[in-house]
Amino acid sequence: MFKSFNVSGDHDGQTSSGYRWPYGNVAVIAPFNFPMEIPALQTFGSLLAGNRPLLKCATRVAICMEQFLLMAQYCGMPASDVNFINCSNAATMNIIDKADFNMIQFTGGSEVSEAIAKKTNGKVRVEDAGFDWKVLGPDVSNVDYVAWTSDQDTYAASGQKCSKQSVMFVHENWVKAGIIDKIKDLASKRSLSNLTIGPVLTWDNKNIKKHIDSMLKLPNSSLLFGGK
Repeated sequence: MFKSFNVSGDHDGQTSSGYRWPYGNVAVIAPFNFPMEIPALQTFGSLLAGNRPLLKCATRVAICMEQFLLMAQYCGMPASDVNFINCSNAATMNIIDKADFNMIQFTGGSEVSEAIAKKTNGKVRVEDAGFDWKVLGPDVSNVDYVAWTSDQDTYAASGQKCSKQSVMFVHENWVKAGIIDKIKDLASKRSLSNLTIGPVLTWDNKNIKKHIDSMLKLPNSSLLFGGK
């Protein structure tokens, strides 16, 4: 049993009691952009609650949790406590079909979330992907601070965080105040040598260029800075 509670009622003899029990056979499906934090928190939280988790990380970064689990075994965790797999998404969905998990913890996009929910009849807890906006209206103030915040939200941790700024809508008054140039100046100071940005491991230059070119085909689009 894990974290039960009792609350007194509003008259004699009345109480509210809650009992939480492990699900047992569960799965954790974790994303690529948090190769250690998310799967470690969810997998070991599951273990502490008395469950037997199967862990599936994104294949590109699965080596991070493989090493983490080896360290956990070195520190005393029985190797049989966690099932760790490294396979394609199709193979994972096949396992979900046949394994009869009592609960699945999934972090990722809505399409896969819906597919898992249908396969499991809703036995899934979803931490959905974030898409964060900034909207800068006609009133301009604290331009330097807003530019600094935008740079931090977009590029800090190489953009791999739930609060990453995905899109910014800017009134022309902010453009006249130099917000774009200020963000460009801050972003240009980031480099791998001073550890203010990390290397891109999962995309190559060809695909990045292809994506930029496709975006530039949109009407009235332009590349403000960067792109190389």
